[in-house]
Amino acid sequence: MHGLRLESGDSLSDVLSQLRELRHLDVSEENPDGHPGDDFMMSSPDPMAKFRVNEFLQRRPPVLPRIVSLDLSGREDVAPEVLCGFLSARPSLRFLGLVFTEACKDEALLQLAGDEVRAPGGPTMLSGSGSESQVSSHF
Repeated sequence: MHGLRLESGDSLSDVLSQLRELRHLDVSEENPDGHPGDDFMMSSPDPMAKFRVNEFLQRRPPVLPRIVSLDLSGREDVAPEVLCGFLSARPSLRFLGLVFTEACKDEALLQLAGDEVRAPGGPTMLSGSGSESQVSSHF
């Protein structure tokens, strides 16, 4: 999706919602402090600026049914309760990137990050800054 340009009237959410077989998605944003986390670059900032993570993750019919890895690092608009609902319906998810987000500090998501404790349908690896295991999974 590098260099993605959308036709007028299309939204990033609409396009992504149609990709039922998508396995890997990186919609991370660069941290304003200059930290890495912007692997999803587009030639026009407009599609990403209008992309609302919570609205997308709650879409009906459910989006990304076969997702294996999802990187939301650097996104300020990730609600932990929305993310937990999304995760519980995606048992195939094996990586969730939440570096530089407040969501990675949420208690429910901290449980998902532990090596011994795994919620049903939780990711195998949670990358973030909310716990030691999250930080070590990032490197």
